Amino acid sequence: MKVFYIFNISLFMKKWIFLLILIPCVLASPNVYKFGEDYWLENENTIKTDTGWTYNIEDLMDYTVEGEVMGVRFYKEDKAPFGLVDVALAWGDILKPEIKENLEVTMEYRYCSYYYTCENSEISFYYLRTHMSNNHLIPASEDIFNKIIKIKKGDYIKISGTLVYIKGEKRENNKIERMEWGPSSTTLEDEGDKACEIILVKSLEFVTQEPSISETPNPLKNFEEFYKNVWKFFVIIFIVVFLILYIPSKLLSRKKEKVSPRYDIAANMIEYYTKKGYRVLKYNFNDPFLKIAISKNEKIYLATIDLKTGKISYRLIR
Repeated sequence: MKVFYIFNISLFMKKWIFLLILIPCVLASPNVYKFGEDYWLENENTIKTDTGWTYNIEDLMDYTVEGEVMGVRFYKEDKAPFGLVDVALAWGDILKPEIKENLEVTMEYRYCSYYYTCENSEISFYYLRTHMSNNHLIPASEDIFNKIIKIKKGDYIKISGTLVYIKGEKRENNKIERMEWGPSSTTLEDEGDKACEIILVKSLEFVTQEPSISETPNPLKNFEEFYKNVWKFFVIIFIVVFLILYIPSKLLSRKKEKVSPRYDIAANMIEYYTKKGYRVLKYNFNDPFLKIAISKNEKIYLATIDLKTGKISYRLIR
């Protein structure tokens, strides 16, 4: 009975440990179409998808931008599977603590909105507009894709690539479906619709920024960093509990499996004699023999089965 309970507890823990490990992984991975599986670069100017779309890439100009990530939003769109993310970047004086704490950035559908609420500020609206950008990122390789999906708010990144204009076409059953994405903005002085940069990303770096000397110390910073990683500690704890409960039960179940074939043989033999019209009185094991007492027509026989050779002998008892 103890073996039964230990084994079931381990199965229960096994399921929950799996879920606890899986949930953070799922939450950490954005729901996007994958480079190399759902779409790929046929060449430098062509993207193809597994759904039959072909996209032509028109290069507009080389482009490099770096700044702090103020907002991120991932997408999973059938007609633009390669446009998996929008990243809002800011740089320059906007990153000063006294400016950032009064700046609110929200990621809308394919654009970002920012609200700056500070009276008598040295930052003008024009400065804000020309030192922030919303960027639609297209990975040029699987390595870049793997970096893009790790981008999060607060990172400081440097992006290099090409501003592009995308035109797509899909032919199916004599029908042609077309779409356009862009053209990308090529200036930081525009605003509104089509003011975003569409970048075919060829290089992406996560840059370590030294904190500004004017930054106000934040007593909660260490706690926030701990909170971001606290799930890792829970995973480790549950893995240890899982191993403690699972391994002993596995060893016990293996011991049980070693002896279980004997009882399977006994069950088969009892079934065999029952079908032949015998009544099974009792059985026992006396290694390497299985002995079964059976009766029929008021006579009692002792059947002896050699478990090693499979030979059966009978003896009339009464």
